Amino acid sequence: MNPSDLQFASTPPVGWSELSEKQGCLIHSPEWHDVISGGFGAKPVYAWDKGLELAFSISVFRAGPFRIGYVGFPIGGALRGPLRPEHVERLRESRPAIDLLRIPISGFEPPIRTEFRHQSAPETAVLDLPNWCLSDFPKLRRDIKKAGRNPFNVRDVIEPAYAHALYALYRHTILSHHGRLRYNAGYFAKLLELASCTDRLRILAAFDNAELAAYVVTVLDRDVAYYLHGATHPERKASGVSDLLVYTALEWARNQGMRCFNLMSSPASQPGLIRFKEKFGGSTKLHRTYEASISPIRAGLFSATQAMYLALSGLDLRKR
Repeated sequence: MNPSDLQFASTPPVGWSELSEKQGCLIHSPEWHDVISGGFGAKPVYAWDKGLELAFSISVFRAGPFRIGYVGFPIGGALRGPLRPEHVERLRESRPAIDLLRIPISGFEPPIRTEFRHQSAPETAVLDLPNWCLSDFPKLRRDIKKAGRNPFNVRDVIEPAYAHALYALYRHTILSHHGRLRYNAGYFAKLLELASCTDRLRILAAFDNAELAAYVVTVLDRDVAYYLHGATHPERKASGVSDLLVYTALEWARNQGMRCFNLMSSPASQPGLIRFKEKFGGSTKLHRTYEASISPIRAGLFSATQAMYLALSGLDLRKR
């Protein structure tokens, strides 16, 4: 394929939606971009060649005056065909409204052979999902049993009214680990909307009476299930409800014919979270997010601004 044949547009070409559905690829579908656009105001960029032999999409986020693109946000990959460095060069030549392009690559996929700089994070996945069996994990089985002794009502949620509760529990979980909030209530509202009309996205929640105790969000993309989000009420952490929900999602993915359950990347500063994911039999490798400057000057300014922000955020600037 000649990289010069690549085309770029803010709307998908004819046949894109049909190809997404045929491939079972939700992340590059217009419906998923509607979630990202509605939640963050991100703009989609669709890229394809003649015959859709290569096809991928980019979500372009605003970071102040800068425009940061993510291929296949949040999991990476292409709708069809491998993404190579020469395709990024073609993107530079076309000069879309992107300053910096980020390309997520799973630690369980071959890395890109490139000089692009990258950031790494531990990524955990259950690789042989069809042969996964709870009886192989005695401690996990005991913790799930413990959750079963509590009066949790586990069910799917798709109602828009739950958007605020999902976000509030997510927010509390992230801030309690001194993390950075990446998602907002609007995003969760769009997730609920999409979950109501596709069987490839599931929001599974546990309630204690009417109170939301925990939830997990799982998306199926091709033959891999991805654990997108999980949050637990602080007073329910010892109950085993998190184990119960992840196990339920894992079993659902296995019954759907998935070959792998990817628990996604975790901050290296949270070894407890990594251990929790490995408790399900997961293997851990380094996930890489490559960065390519599309507009070199603006990308350089963004990187310098980000480095300054991270440096300042690590200081205690309060008056003593």
